[in-house]
Amino acid sequence: AADGAAGKSDVHCLTGGVRSEAPASTPLWAVGLRGFLPVRDPVRDLPGPWAVLVQLGAEIPMMCAEGSSREVLSAEREALALLGGAEAQAALTTVDELERAHSLFGYIASAYVNGASAPSALPVDGGEGPPADADADA
Repeated sequence: AADGAAGKSDVHCLTGGVRSEAPASTPLWAVGLRGFLPVRDPVRDLPGPWAVLVQLGAEIPMMCAEGSSREVLSAEREALALLGGAEAQAALTTVDELERAHSLFGYIASAYVNGASAPSALPVDGGEGPPADADADA
């Protein structure tokens, strides 16, 4: 990685080309470097009690595939409730951490709302579709 004159670093990506990231001093949502995307990738880890969000975020794909997201997330409600306290909120000290927590909350909420049953409940063989309405022939 080479440092540019403006303090930017170039990172080679597996998807091809070169991706630039702005230094930490650049506002997260500065427009220009990456278009509508934040100027830096999101932080991966969160401090203290917020680590539960990161853990659940990593487990959501499997929970959704199994149809267990509501059950698992309900079991974590006490740990998630602690995040509403002043001490936990004070642990998030940067805009990047706040953005990561916000993103994970949205991801987790979506998994809870949409996670009532496993996707395998859907027909996969071009089944009959929904039952015909009895009044449709009248």
